[in-house]
Amino acid sequence: MPGCSVCSQETNLHVNGVPICPDCDKAVIGNEEKSFAQVSEALTLARQEYRDALDDHSKVISFFGLQDPRNPAATESICAAYARLDAASFAYEKALRDFNAIKRRS
Repeated sequence: MPGCSVCSQETNLHVNGVPICPDCDKAVIGNEEKSFAQVSEALTLARQEYRDALDDHSKVISFFGLQDPRNPAATESICAAYARLDAASFAYEKALRDFNAIKRRS
């Protein structure tokens, strides 16, 4: 079973082909009843996950970038790093939109 691209928990749920667990998916949907503090905390967590994913992506690319492109382990690691970065950037973008929306309402 694949791991969530955000928290690495095992999951069968996929959003746009990227594995994501229900708990992390909740952070992406349904912020109507959340307080400013909750949205702010979600933004902080999403920002940190994005930075971690970007750092891991850089490490994977620098390590496997010089490997033989036909190496399946390198290809799989690079694809996983891109998937995690895509999911993290999507969550961070969503958290920023939610934060700006609740800030405008206040």
